[in-house]
Amino acid sequence: MHTKTLGLVSISILAASLAGAASAFGDAGTGFQHYVEHEFPEAISACAKSTDITSRLVLALSHSERYAIFKNKADKTQAQSLLKELHAEITLEDSGILAKFLNVPGNAQGNAEAFDLLAAAMKKSESTPAHVLAMASFVDSTYGLAVNKLAIDTITDRLAPVRQYVSKGGTMPKEMQKEVFTSDQLLTAMIGALEQEKLAAAAEKCLVAIEEPALAQLESRPRSEAISEAIAEIRKAIAKRQEKFPTSTWFSAVG
Repeated sequence: MHTKTLGLVSISILAASLAGAASAFGDAGTGFQHYVEHEFPEAISACAKSTDITSRLVLALSHSERYAIFKNKADKTQAQSLLKELHAEITLEDSGILAKFLNVPGNAQGNAEAFDLLAAAMKKSESTPAHVLAMASFVDSTYGLAVNKLAIDTITDRLAPVRQYVSKGGTMPKEMQKEVFTSDQLLTAMIGALEQEKLAAAAEKCLVAIEEPALAQLESRPRSEAISEAIAEIRKAIAKRQEKFPTSTWFSAVG
């Protein structure tokens, strides 16, 4: 075969490969758009042969929605099977994909399932900067009260053991000091939540776990009842730490 022919064959193979990749991406995107527009049979058809996580979410949530409407047992079986697999597999690394399935207007059943999947992903999270900050991105009014509360509570659960470690005589790892406890992203999210009545108690608990870095931010803000209360609780926590370890800092009991 001549070089020129080889070149044309190579170009044809590359074109076919790119077309296949675009098609696979298109299946998920097209399916998601049908899901958002409540066109569940079309959503299912678009993603039926795809195995990426977006496509499987479209399938699971579309079957869930269709079952909620028509009570078709086949839809229920399909949804349960797909959701069981997703619950076992989902992690915070998938949170960016999950985010677009939260609070889709009119898809009440799918929204509930997406929330449960996010909760499953957060339950598997660890006290690492990447995980804590990924969860902090969900402390945003765009996602609604339930998602905000879930994220705040889970973050507090991850920060509390680190704070307890210091209170028992330890020194916080440097990556937690620099990337989490003093993170502008985390502090801004929590102080914003503090100003929302239904999130204030949860946000305050998290800010007390953060301790002194949160105090500096709070004291620079105009006083509200929630901010004043949080400042008072953080000062109590600092006094308690210093009573036990007089030379301690917010990140180290040994100073």
